[in-house]
Amino acid sequence: MFLIIFSIIMVVLLFLGLGLKREIDHKRSSEYRKTYIYTFKLNKLQLLAPLGFLLLLFGIIGKVGAVEEGVLYDPLNNGIQSEVLGEGYHLKAPYAKLYRLSKDQQSLSYDYDEDGVGDAFSVQTANGEFALYAVEIKYRIANTSIAFREFKGMPTQEQLRQYIQYAIKSIATGYDRTDYEGLEGQVENGFTIYEILGNKFEISRGLSEDLLASKFEEFGLELISLNFIDIDAGSEIENAIELQGTSAKQKQININLRDAAEIAKETAEIEAQGLAAADIARAEGDKQSAILEAEAQQEAQILIASGEAEAIRLITEAKRELMEKLGFTPEQYKSYILVSNWDGVLPTTMLDENIDILFNTSSE
Repeated sequence: MFLIIFSIIMVVLLFLGLGLKREIDHKRSSEYRKTYIYTFKLNKLQLLAPLGFLLLLFGIIGKVGAVEEGVLYDPLNNGIQSEVLGEGYHLKAPYAKLYRLSKDQQSLSYDYDEDGVGDAFSVQTANGEFALYAVEIKYRIANTSIAFREFKGMPTQEQLRQYIQYAIKSIATGYDRTDYEGLEGQVENGFTIYEILGNKFEISRGLSEDLLASKFEEFGLELISLNFIDIDAGSEIENAIELQGTSAKQKQININLRDAAEIAKETAEIEAQGLAAADIARAEGDKQSAILEAEAQQEAQILIASGEAEAIRLITEAKRELMEKLGFTPEQYKSYILVSNWDGVLPTTMLDENIDILFNTSSE
């Protein structure tokens, strides 16, 4: 709107300026000094006066930078426009104002110094103790139009502080969330300072992050992370927690030593059982080996006997075939064998001619 008014003023000034004419006032002028008078007269140059509206060009072109989105506020068109403008140049009404919001990831921290002074915030826990939280958040604009309506631009550190403190306080003191199960179901009762600084630290942080993310979503923001930089609960409570941690650590060491002894005992028993099983297996193996050896010898003897029987059978068969070829009777064949095997020595005893069998009584 300012640019429109300024352009109108410029047009008027140009119109008046181009209509002015300077002339010498001869009545008041002297030889040593000239006096001028100004008169206004319409002329053709005054047609250039509307060029003053060229200033409006600076108002009808808007630029949205890199990694930004723009939101227009048009007082003559229902105020904040729902349409978001992307990167680049855009035409707009000269009276509409362009607001730019960064889409980059933003980082904010709330910390305190050695004296406890800073922008960190104190939160009461479930057991009534207070803790000073130093935190860091990372976020970005998710819905530019909604975020602009809420914060009239980029949210400030102070504007976001109230939502962060609300989320952490709700989880610490107790927040009714029926969608949590298991350990996370304890959120309904909150967390004591000893739990927050002890074994429930990460659970309380994660639940606070979840609650803050849902809150941010209502205002067009996307929470990337919520980190607890430090939590100061005072020296007295921190010393007590340290003693509890030491006691718990020693208890765990004792449990580990007991478990180690049990494991050593079980290992010895297993080794003894293994050795006994090995002896039994060895004895069983020797027994099986003896049985197999005896069976092998028996089979060998059977094979030898079978071989001898087969040899006798073959010899007998050969003799029978030879007897058949010679055409001898068994008695004749026997005599033939005796004659064939005679060594040429006559017996010392002579028998009757009716005796067929000769007996050699020589004692040589």
